[in-house]
Amino acid sequence: MALFTVAVLIRGGAPLRSNAAAGIGIAAVAAAVAWQPAYSIARDAFVAGKAPRSDRSAAFVAAGRASSLDVDLINGLAAHIPRRGTYAVVPELSPDALEYQWLTYQLLPRRLTDPEHADILLFYRTQPSAAKYDRRAFPRPVMLTPDFGFAERRRAG
Repeated sequence: MALFTVAVLIRGGAPLRSNAAAGIGIAAVAAAVAWQPAYSIARDAFVAGKAPRSDRSAAFVAAGRASSLDVDLINGLAAHIPRRGTYAVVPELSPDALEYQWLTYQLLPRRLTDPEHADILLFYRTQPSAAKYDRRAFPRPVMLTPDFGFAERRRAG
């Protein structure tokens, strides 16, 4: 209604002769008002997409660092697991735990599975000597820190 009043005042006080003209004017003003937030959102998304790789990587690992995970070790280990590979965490983590959620996300597209079917075992906050796993299928684990290591499944042949 306010826009109609403004349109009448602009026309010199005379009512608009065409409702279509008033509708077009109102639609143009509404589109201009609606465009501003949409433009801001699109601009921010574009700028975020152009952010340096290090800034985006920092955002991806922030949750891991906040929960005191050794992000660098996990990301380094991800480079050694084939993209179509499978892994298991020993001892098994609760699916509700932040460590479980962050670790499985960071290791995508690698697939979490049970130790019997995994290509790689990740020893997380445990010593391999205290863990239950098939020692015949996996050679001696490589410990990267006192409580984090991995073992790759022994292949026949």
